[in-house]
Amino acid sequence: MLAGATFLATTSTAKTLKAVGWVMFGFGGFVCLLNFYLVVIRHRLYRLRERQAEYRNISGFPFIGTIAVLFSLICRLPLWAWIVGIVLAALDLGGPHWFIAIMVWQLRKGGGAPGATERGKNRARAQGLKPD
Repeated sequence: MLAGATFLATTSTAKTLKAVGWVMFGFGGFVCLLNFYLVVIRHRLYRLRERQAEYRNISGFPFIGTIAVLFSLICRLPLWAWIVGIVLAALDLGGPHWFIAIMVWQLRKGGGAPGATERGKNRARAQGLKPD
């Protein structure tokens, strides 16, 4: 009797975990695609319609989409969901992997944060020092 109860509890938990995985996959996928649209597609649509003056940069939901998709992948989803999830995470330009890649690129390029060198030169000029 105890073994049967354990089996039912395990099966119920596995089904619940899989359902949560699919919900997180759908939510995370939507957020990843929304971030991609806001960063890449929306700007080009405004430029194409010649409404550049009306364009305002709108931030999506950084980190949330990628984290939700990657969490869903540990919930025993099929192989095609893994492949689609990895593609969605790669498209999420607000994800942690892109943040790390940009920071590494900036450090290897020799600068700190974007514009940090120029700010330092302007600060030196304002203080009457000779910038390098």
